[in-house]
Amino acid sequence: MKTGQLCSHGTANVLQVSGTGKDRWIEAAREYNRAVGAATNQLLEKSKTFLTPKEQALVEKWFAKGLNAELNHLLAKQ
Repeated sequence: MKTGQLCSHGTANVLQVSGTGKDRWIEAAREYNRAVGAATNQLLEKSKTFLTPKEQALVEKWFAKGLNAELNHLLAKQ
């Protein structure tokens, strides 16, 4: 998963939704992930027009590394 995106099945399991609620959640999460992916790409492209190469490289690292591993760790503690 990219930074800011949700694991559709994993979050459904954490929420303990089932049946049609689970199906609807998964579809909503997938739609959200597509929007997040598009917004991330747009941000990275637009930032190339005003950030220095060093700044751009740092921003790209943020998105390349991702935050999901840390978020999953925090959620697992709950």
